[in-house]
Amino acid sequence: MKNGKSSTLPFYLAVILSISLLMPPGVMAQAIIEAITNKLNTEDAIPVGLGKTQVEFGYTYTGADQAYDANNDLVDIRGNRKHEVELKVYYGFTENLDASAEIGYANLRNFDNDPQRGDGFGDLSLNMKWRFFANKKYRLHLAYLPGITMPIGDATDDTRLGPSQDYWGFDQRFVITAGGRRFNGSLDIGYSLPLGEERKNERGALTVNTALGYHYTFWFQPEVEINYGHDFRKTEEDSEFMAVTIGAIVIFPPRIRLDLGVQQVVYGQSTDQETVAKMNLSVTF
Repeated sequence: MKNGKSSTLPFYLAVILSISLLMPPGVMAQAIIEAITNKLNTEDAIPVGLGKTQVEFGYTYTGADQAYDANNDLVDIRGNRKHEVELKVYYGFTENLDASAEIGYANLRNFDNDPQRGDGFGDLSLNMKWRFFANKKYRLHLAYLPGITMPIGDATDDTRLGPSQDYWGFDQRFVITAGGRRFNGSLDIGYSLPLGEERKNERGALTVNTALGYHYTFWFQPEVEINYGHDFRKTEEDSEFMAVTIGAIVIFPPRIRLDLGVQQVVYGQSTDQETVAKMNLSVTF
C-alpha cells in the first residue's frame, strides 16, 4: 500500500524505540523464559504452562492498492482495507498441552467488489497445542497444533461484505522451536482443509512460516519472519504469496507482553499485495 508503507512503518518503529528507551533494565527471569519464543505470524512450540491462562487482545490493519495477476505481475486495483480486533484465550492443561479459542470483529472495504463495504464477527477458532518433544539442554521443542474453524461469523451476501469464510475447516500445524542465549527461532508448516458444500472452489491452504528473533536486551526482542501461503482451488486459479515481517516483542514483567510488527507481501500470484500492521497485547494469569 503506497501511503501505508510510508506512514505505518515509521510509526511502529518509533513506538518500539520509545519503549526500549523508557523500559527499566531489570526484569524477572521467569517472564523472559515464558516469552522468549513468541513471534508475530509464526507459531511457537511452547504451551502456556500448567494451570495458566493467557488473554490476548489484538488489532490488525490490512490494506492494498495493487495486486499480483496470474503471471505474477503487479496491477493497480481500486484497493481494499480491513480493520480487525481479536480476542484469544489460552489455558494450560499440563506443561505440554494447552487449548485456545479465538474470535474477532472486522470492518471491511473492497472498492473492486460489489458490495464494497461490510462489518461483523469472524469465525470461531478452537485449537490445541501439544508439545510432544522437549530437550532443555539444546532448547529444542516440537509441537503439533490441531484445530477447527467454526463458521459462526457474518458471511458476505448481496448487500454487504463479511469476514466469515462460510465453511468449516480442519487445521493442523507442526512446529519446531529452538533457542539459544540470544537467538531463537521457529518454523511452522500447516494445512487448513475446508469441509462441506459451502467450501465451493476452495480445496485447502498450505502455510509455511519461519522466524528468527534476537534478545537485544532481556525484555526487548526484534525479529524478522518469512511467511508463505498457497490456496488450492478446484476450478479457479490457485493463489500464493510470500511476505516479510519485521517487528519486536516487548516484555513488561512479570505477566504482560506487547507484540508490534509490519508484514509486507513481496511476491504473489492471483493475490493482493497487502501491507499488514499488527499489534497484540497479552496478559498471563
